[in-house]
Amino acid sequence: MFYLYLILLFFSFFLDQVALPYPEPLIHFALVCGSRSGPALRCYSPGNIDKELTEAARNFLRSGGLIVDLNAKLASVSKILKWYSIDFGKNEIEVLKHAANYLEPADSEALLELLATTQLKVVYQPYDWDLNY
Repeated sequence: MFYLYLILLFFSFFLDQVALPYPEPLIHFALVCGSRSGPALRCYSPGNIDKELTEAARNFLRSGGLIVDLNAKLASVSKILKWYSIDFGKNEIEVLKHAANYLEPADSEALLELLATTQLKVVYQPYDWDLNY
């Protein structure tokens, strides 16, 4: 029993040193598996974690993670936003509004306008699990 206590104490201390002190949905753009459809693998620093997570979200969503076709009134969305949707919003519209924050300003504005007029069709991109090397 004493050993179990020591193990729990160690992990508790360790988690306090490396875990974020708040829930952060952008973590899904940082914890990656190295697949072609996933975010790019990169290193993060404790002092700049918020800025770096924002950059990771921007880079991923702007480079194909969320594609808005204004003419077709269509959003092609990464399955990451579907799989972890509860972390980004209560429903599909909230998830897309959250993601719009990381798009180029013109794309963000267009997406929000389509969402406001309920004219947007959403499709989820197939996920490519092949290694991204």
